Amino acid sequence: MLMSNNLIMLFVMWFLTSLSLHKLLVYYPERSQAVIAAKQKFAVSRIGDIALIGAIFLTYKNFGTFEFDDLFKWIEKITLKYLESNQIEIIGFLFVLGSMTKSAQFPFHFWLPETMETPAPISALMHAGIINAGGFLIIRLSLMLQHAEWAHFTLTIVGAITGAFGAIVMITQNNINKKLAYSTISQMGLMMFTCGLGAYSIALFHIIAHSLYKAYSFLSTGYLVEESKKIKSFPFRQTGLIFILFYLIGLTLVWGGSFFSEGQYTIQLTYLAILFLGLAQNIRISQRRLNTEDLIFLILVLLNFLLSI
Repeated sequence: MLMSNNLIMLFVMWFLTSLSLHKLLVYYPERSQAVIAAKQKFAVSRIGDIALIGAIFLTYKNFGTFEFDDLFKWIEKITLKYLESNQIEIIGFLFVLGSMTKSAQFPFHFWLPETMETPAPISALMHAGIINAGGFLIIRLSLMLQHAEWAHFTLTIVGAITGAFGAIVMITQNNINKKLAYSTISQMGLMMFTCGLGAYSIALFHIIAHSLYKAYSFLSTGYLVEESKKIKSFPFRQTGLIFILFYLIGLTLVWGGSFFSEGQYTIQLTYLAILFLGLAQNIRISQRRLNTEDLIFLILVLLNFLLSI
């Protein structure tokens, strides 16, 4: 797929990577959850394939070539006729839709956490490799897509939502596999966001950085699992405090959106809500009082909030 010099070869390799991943997901058919995840991934991938086929068809209809070199030469000489006909916008949006399904962007993100049911080598291959295909597609076609303003706008909005959503959900997960999955979703959102801004070189750097970061994450999970076994189970008496913390999260968001109509404290209160999420995940109670570490963490949360103001 990386060495493809035309759209047909790119699509064939795109499809074969999806098919290969599907075969790996159902390698152990007795794992029912893995089979369900494979079916979800299959459905989302077909949506992306249809969008990609539509984009390739319209590209050939308008420019008469599948070759990247010839296509980019045409783009350099593009006339206002193509821009005013919105053909570039439609082509760009279809390519963006295909990349969103491949890179688990909202609202197509749900398949990635479910595929963590597969063995770790398959998950690692997916998180540090195949998941980057959507970003690669946008970067590879950047010379053509730079004329599609609405496609870039879509990438920016979807990438921002996915990046923030994935990061917030990640810090609320107790399952290490789900943490890895939502971390990847967030990172892919940031990559798409930079593509939407037209910063393709930064997006390419992000792909490399994410691969290294995710490799480290997978290699270190064994140690984290061993450490988690040393921690006592979540005590029932903590649920009241956790409920209060989540109530404060909702309250701060309501304050930020309603009572401060001018919006001068909205960002700070949203930031405080995210800090409360971290506190809810890290707090521990010993007997009937907080541990020293919990008190320090609580002080740091409040200090961060005061400094942000």
